[in-house]
Amino acid sequence: MAQAEDQPNKEAKTPTDNSGRPAKAESWTLSRETTLVFAAGVLIAFFAVTAFASRFYHETQRSLARHWHDRGQSALAAGRAAEAVEDLRTALVYSHGNGDQTGASDRYEFELATALASDGKFEEARAYLVNAAERMPGDAEVNLELARLASRENRLEEAARDYNAAIFGAWRDNAAERRRAARIEYFEFLLSHGERAEAQAQAIAIAGALPADADLYVTAGNLLLRSGEYDQALVTFQRSLSLRRTAEGFRGAGIAAFRLGNYREAERYLADAARFRVPEQDVRDLLGSAQLVVALDPFNAGLSVAERAKRASQDFAAALKRLDACAEAKVPVHETGPVNALRQLQDQMMKVEPLASESHLRTHPDDLNSVMLAVFSVETGMPQQCGPAQGADAALQLIAKNRSGIVQP
Repeated sequence: MAQAEDQPNKEAKTPTDNSGRPAKAESWTLSRETTLVFAAGVLIAFFAVTAFASRFYHETQRSLARHWHDRGQSALAAGRAAEAVEDLRTALVYSHGNGDQTGASDRYEFELATALASDGKFEEARAYLVNAAERMPGDAEVNLELARLASRENRLEEAARDYNAAIFGAWRDNAAERRRAARIEYFEFLLSHGERAEAQAQAIAIAGALPADADLYVTAGNLLLRSGEYDQALVTFQRSLSLRRTAEGFRGAGIAAFRLGNYREAERYLADAARFRVPEQDVRDLLGSAQLVVALDPFNAGLSVAERAKRASQDFAAALKRLDACAEAKVPVHETGPVNALRQLQDQMMKVEPLASESHLRTHPDDLNSVMLAVFSVETGMPQQCGPAQGADAALQLIAKNRSGIVQP
């Protein structure tokens, strides 16, 4: 009886298919899962290999781009512009579409443009630079290259606009130093085209934005000297000397003071420059002139009446000697020309000569102005045929220029 009851239970535990054979459901389930896992593994491996191959490809492209870029830069630095153009073109080809997110392509295009400009291919260079300016508005380096290109082609307004855009643009590194260099380049451009007033403005801007560096103040001072801004130049050289006493600082301060007519101050600065090192010929010449002016000028403050009289008398004698020497030379005789001018000067000197003795000027110091006016007339009014003034006569011309405000009593 018990056996009869157990038998149906055993049969119920074994599923059968339609043919009465035991089903293979469990075996099929395991096989499908294994297949899916295997397929997923294959896909993952495929994607990994693809990603590796892609990275390897792009890295190879970047490596080749860097290689050709470095070759191009070396060629450009060596002055082989045509070779640099070809190398940078190759670098640009490898850099395009390689997945590089560092902006290498933009950089290579910019450097290719500079190489093209160096090779004289201005229009092609401009095309690259204009495209770069559109992609990178406000980029200082791009605008500086555009300014240089416009300057080479004498497009003055365009060059001025691009120089200003570079100066006030965004620099990638060393902004203050590179902005100052761009201003100096713009200064040179302006001065070379006769724009002295604007060049002065740039030089003043450079001098007004300097760190505490004596050499930089000397550089700015020299720019101011070249632009004719002597007051600011003197101040700038004095700032340089307050930081460090150098031959260049004393030299610049001496030249600026000389141009301003401050001959005593010029003498002091130029003498200091000479003590630092053997001076150049221009410094020696200026120092000698300044010393003569200081020694001959009877209007210098602090002089006694006797010293003023002595100097004025000596100045009169020097001017008269120059006048007589020219009159004795063989000058073409034309009553309306040089000879007539000489005679007029001689007449003026003869009228003043009784007042020009040292003894008379000591007792009649008010006559000093009359004597010096005659001296100045000779030194500044000699005909060109008499030749340029030398030595004391050149110094007296400087005194005349600096004392042009004296009046006949």
